[in-house]
Amino acid sequence: MLLFGKAGLCLALFSFLALESAPVCCPTEDNPHSFKIRASALFPQGGIVRKIYGHAFPEGSVEYDYNWRHFSVFVNAAATGKSGHSIGLRDSTTLVVVPVTIGMNARFGSSWVHPYLGIGIGAAYAHIRNHNSFVPKNSNKGGFASLYQAGIEFDCNSWFFIDLFFDYRWNWFDFNKKASRQTGGIDTGLGFGFRF
Repeated sequence: MLLFGKAGLCLALFSFLALESAPVCCPTEDNPHSFKIRASALFPQGGIVRKIYGHAFPEGSVEYDYNWRHFSVFVNAAATGKSGHSIGLRDSTTLVVVPVTIGMNARFGSSWVHPYLGIGIGAAYAHIRNHNSFVPKNSNKGGFASLYQAGIEFDCNSWFFIDLFFDYRWNWFDFNKKASRQTGGIDTGLGFGFRF
């Protein structure tokens, strides 16, 4: 698995260095729509979140893109969750975060390699379940979400592609009316997509 990760990273770096000077996004002309399923690891930025829930969260997301020339409009929906222990009493707690973002990507590439950069904004939902008698057992909050995307799509054929991505998520929730809790962070992983 480690070897595959290094090989994928080398392939991504080589692809960036070997791009043609004139971008050509050939799949978007015949198949402007794409749908992808992505699996990733989210590394939270917030120190309190890391202290309670750990340094990495599993995350799954789905994304729809409408491609037009060298741009695409996307809708991304993700879900991540992790169990941990409260600071001090060490009672068990679970955090689930669901962000949904809408945004735009700028696309580049050769005939089969398509790097992209983008930004999106939206809303997020957080659910916290605590097993501590001093705080509410269930807390639900709505908040703000943003997504900054960077990735490379590798075409397998005219319909299927692989998406290697490195994103940054920023989710903001006002849990106690006085301070925010930042549950976003670096999000990196692999996706599989279909153009239609």
